Amino acid sequence: MVISIGRLGCGVKAADYYLRRQAGCEADYYLGVGDRRGVWLGDGARALGLAGELDPAGETALRALLEGRHPDGQQLLAPVLRLDPAGRLPAAPLVEAIREAASARDVEVVELLGDPRLAALYAGMARRATGRSRERATVSAERAGQLAAAAGIDPHLIYRAPDGNDAYAAAVEHAGDRVDVRRAGIDLPS
Repeated sequence: MVISIGRLGCGVKAADYYLRRQAGCEADYYLGVGDRRGVWLGDGARALGLAGELDPAGETALRALLEGRHPDGQQLLAPVLRLDPAGRLPAAPLVEAIREAASARDVEVVELLGDPRLAALYAGMARRATGRSRERATVSAERAGQLAAAAGIDPHLIYRAPDGNDAYAAAVEHAGDRVDVRRAGIDLPS
């Protein structure tokens, strides 16, 4: 038997993922259409009175738990909301584009940006984007747009992939969105 281990997300989207989209494949792990139904396991499930295969009442209970509620509806945990990571972009391409724009105009980045606050923002971003954490350094779509505009460059061009995908436009769609970052449980499909 092979078991993969995954962390469950929170909320309606996570419940839909497992109960409606069948975990993204044709096998229906949790509701049992064409396969064995999901099974409640462990002391936590027993303490909540959840046992056996996932039936319609179990589906309702799973939805409640993924939303931070007891199966009886009582709120157990408040959401932990953070800015959606989908609203962030890698910082390195923007840092490089701003450096190139300053070099092409034969000015320092501070002069190019024209605003000490933006220059300070750029400096911090440049440190993160060129340090050990280069691959993880990100910038919000809003800040990327401000810095690019100040430098006179188009952020859509900076973040357009060879296939035409515009990562900047996609990130702007999620700018300001908040997502629940709690992890509701562990998924052990066999």
